[in-house]
Order: sequence, then C-alpha cells, then structure tokens
Amino acid sequence: MSRNYRVQVADHAYHVTARGNNRERVFHDNLCYSRFLKYLRKYKLLFHLRFYAYVLMPNHIHLVVEPLKDDVLSRFMQRLLLSYACWYNRYYKHLGHVWQGRYFSKPIPTDAYLDQCCFYIENNPVRAGLVADPADYPWSSYRARVLGKDDGLVDPLPTVGSGPVTMGVRS
Repeated sequence: MSRNYRVQVADHAYHVTARGNNRERVFHDNLCYSRFLKYLRKYKLLFHLRFYAYVLMPNHIHLVVEPLKDDVLSRFMQRLLLSYACWYNRYYKHLGHVWQGRYFSKPIPTDAYLDQCCFYIENNPVRAGLVADPADYPWSSYRARVLGKDDGLVDPLPTVGSGPVTMGVRS
C-alpha cells in the first residue's frame, strides 16, 4: 500500500518531529549530537531551508523549519535521517532501524503558534528534567534564538509584514 503524498509548500513553516525506533535513544554522547547538527547544517544549505528552532532530545528531535522551495521538506528529512542512521549504524555496529517510521510534520498556521511552537520545543529539555533552564541545554536553538549566540543554523524569526512565512497569515 502506498503512502499519501504530503503537500509541502515553500514559505510556510512546519513543526517536524522524528523519534528513535521503539522510543530508543538515538543520541548517546556529544559526538552523536554534534554529528546530527553537522548534517542539519549541511542539508539546510543544500535544500534551501530556514530553521527557526530545534531541539535534539536523547530519543527524538523537533524542528521548526521553513522550506524556501516547494516539496523539498520530504527530501530534506529523508536525506537527514538516512545520513544519520547510516553513520549511527556504522559507528555503533548497530543493525536495523534507527528511526521509528516516517517523520511527522504539521504546518504552523499563525504567527502566535510559530512563537508558541519555538517556546515549546526549546523547553522540552526542562519538561523532561534534563536541565532546569533551557539555556543550560546545549542541543537546542535556545542559545542562538534567545541569547543571540550564533550556531550557524538558526535564522531569526520573521516579523509581521515581512512576507509569506506561515500558512496564509502574511502576504
């Protein structure tokens, strides 16, 4: 049975998540997190995306991403998750799936939701009890987005009237 085609258009932000197979860890140490961020940076440029927020949790990821071209989000996620899975399987001599099924993506319908989504994912490590303050978690966009520390990945949030970014809100 074939999968439904996902319509993903340019200039709209999406909340994207992917989880480790069987909810298992996909990041075990700093090397894993760093390798994944390296792939994010590489494929951000290759696929022409903007990143507004991200968090890498031990067993899953969240991204807030805006493709600048139609229908690149699926190809970006395929390349990103496959590249990391191949590296992970070689490095850990692991067999089988690294990621659980397809990634999930949801269009971000309003400016307010864009802000809430960024806040939500950057506070994920606090809710999980990994840190007391999101600024203490090194594997999220919080430091870049809120504290202004460039990580080579995060783009500034668009401002109202800056052009189309979210689903039908800006024109």
